[in-house]
Amino acid sequence: GSREAGKQMSVQKVSSDAVALTTADVHAPAANTAAVVTYAATASTKHVLHGVYYSYNAAPTGGNLAITDGGDNVFSVDITAAGPDAILFETPVRGSNNSAVVVTLAAAGAAVTGKVNCVHGTEAQPTT
Repeated sequence: GSREAGKQMSVQKVSSDAVALTTADVHAPAANTAAVVTYAATASTKHVLHGVYYSYNAAPTGGNLAITDGGDNVFSVDITAAGPDAILFETPVRGSNNSAVVVTLAAAGAAVTGKVNCVHGTEAQPTT
């Protein structure tokens, strides 16, 4: 096929930033225990979340996924169904400089197990 004269091709930007997944990005505890992934504060660094995958093996009671930045709740969503799901951030969520970021999938009942997996990276910040 040919293009009409003067028409521009559409170009979609594709991110080339690779994110390495490690065991520190996953938590799968025993039943009725919160699944928590903690990224400790690091000098001159921001934590960056590209997405969170999570699951409950049965319908949760009080299911919730929360993200804190330096102890402040910056994201919270209730989860009402069993099974896997994901929250992918079109624009990555950036924590504050030199601040801990914690992702918590709430404990959800006596026989319910939850798992959380984070797609995480860091960005160096200039020292001032």
